Amino acid sequence: MSMLGKAAMSCASASVTLNIVAIALPFWYYYDSPHGFGTTYFGLWMTCSKYASVSTECNSFTIVPSYFDTVRALEILGLLLVAGAGVLGFLKMYAIKDNSIIPLVAGGLAFVAGLFMIIGAIVFSNNTITSAETGATLHAGFALAIVSGVVAFAATGLFVASNFIKVSP
Repeated sequence: MSMLGKAAMSCASASVTLNIVAIALPFWYYYDSPHGFGTTYFGLWMTCSKYASVSTECNSFTIVPSYFDTVRALEILGLLLVAGAGVLGFLKMYAIKDNSIIPLVAGGLAFVAGLFMIIGAIVFSNNTITSAETGATLHAGFALAIVSGVVAFAATGLFVASNFIKVSP
């Protein structure tokens, strides 16, 4: 596999790592009370509250809005698809070196994965109220979901380019 293929696998691996962190973080939404009553933040799986800088209490969601299930599904599907793209890249590098369709399929998987990751973040942001005046903002987990989608798109371009441009190490 060419240097472009190795770069594509690196991008796919980075996208997987970033998306795992994004999915796990309880920092998709952050609200700091302007009156000093405390801070609340939540992710896809749990919510945390910190009252008057004393202690933080985190709990798993018992009831979630329906859009949470959509965001979770899109993010996890994106994660699985970009991981599949990385596996195909690995197979192309070490096992099935003469098959030229594999990088194109890997690129397609990475592209759809990037779409799912970014659409998941968009669904979350469209259903979450943010305001600079109240201190409610989208936070790190949300941003990492966007970045992982963009990195998956970079992997797409590199996988496809590796099929047509031969750059040796």
